[in-house]
Amino acid sequence: MQQLLSILSILVCPLMMLFCMRGMLFGHNNAKGKKEGKTSCHAGDTKDRDYQKLQIQMAELIEQNQHLSNEIQSLKQSQSQSHS
Repeated sequence: MQQLLSILSILVCPLMMLFCMRGMLFGHNNAKGKKEGKTSCHAGDTKDRDYQKLQIQMAELIEQNQHLSNEIQSLKQSQSQSHS
């Protein structure tokens, strides 16, 4: 049993090194892709349009939320008046 533990402890180091190196490689490639994306002249425009769309959607959701909250309040009031 102790031999198995010693073998496993020896194997852990290279395995962890492989995982770390793989993570660094993928992280480097991901960062490289982000840098290349910044050089594109249309990347900023797309991000701005996406941001504007999200702002519009958020404003619509806030308006819907307010409308539904008012409707819930009126329903609660009508129920409390009918029970009184």
